[in-house]
Amino acid sequence: MKMDVDEFIEQVTNEQYAATNFTMNRKALEADLQKALTPLVQFITEQINADQIAQARLIVDDADTVFKLETGVINLPFDNIKATSKIMAGDGVKPINVYMIVESPDVNRSKLRIDEAAAADDFVKQTPAMTTRFVEWTQDQLNKIDANFTAGEEEAAETK
Repeated sequence: MKMDVDEFIEQVTNEQYAATNFTMNRKALEADLQKALTPLVQFITEQINADQIAQARLIVDDADTVFKLETGVINLPFDNIKATSKIMAGDGVKPINVYMIVESPDVNRSKLRIDEAAAADDFVKQTPAMTTRFVEWTQDQLNKIDANFTAGEEEAAETK
């Protein structure tokens, strides 16, 4: 899947992309990551097959955390479309990739982590492997969030 960068920017700016949201608490997420994340992967796969850019979000409502899969021309979330425009406007047709994103106050200093899952076409061809990759990546991010939260708590206790 490929798309003209300016068309991509226009569609994201005008929110003309497919989107879905799922919500659950942290305990339910951790109980079965595969079950929780598979619908996001399926949604993105369906949208790529329909030649549509898309965003799938899993909102962890009791943890101030959001996991996303997004299709894009650059490793920046849809929320940062102005930066994408500054960097890439006028760059012509580019391949679409699928990005795994987490937003959490405890994931890192920027509160954002984004990694490429695969090129959109490869994502579709390897959907079961992409689900596994997203599950493993999500577990890694949850581990980082927990470690950073604990370190922050310990630091706060030391300064009291």
